[in-house]
Amino acid sequence: MSAVKARMLMERRIVRATVKDLLDAGYLVQASHERGYDDVHKPSYSLLEIMRNLMVCDAEWLMVYDPRQLTKRSTKASAAVTLVYGNGWDVVSDYYMSLEPALRKSIALAERLGG
Repeated sequence: MSAVKARMLMERRIVRATVKDLLDAGYLVQASHERGYDDVHKPSYSLLEIMRNLMVCDAEWLMVYDPRQLTKRSTKASAAVTLVYGNGWDVVSDYYMSLEPALRKSIALAERLGG
């Protein structure tokens, strides 16, 4: 397997774990190629649907919605995770600190794979 293919598989594994962590914590997640300014992909609870919409750009965002805070008037994301591909184990390049408790498993996975 080429080094590029191995890196991409590692990144996919970490991104999938990140999305799963967020869903397991009860969040809705939206794949975004424009930091939430695009509405191509709707927020979802489906891991498969979200993953199908990721890893198509050099950088993407996971827009994270707390369903308890969504109303008819307010549909803003409450947090975000920045994904930058090409960084290998450091694919999750930034996230809102409020998500850290939910992301413990995926953070540990990334550290294990990077170490």
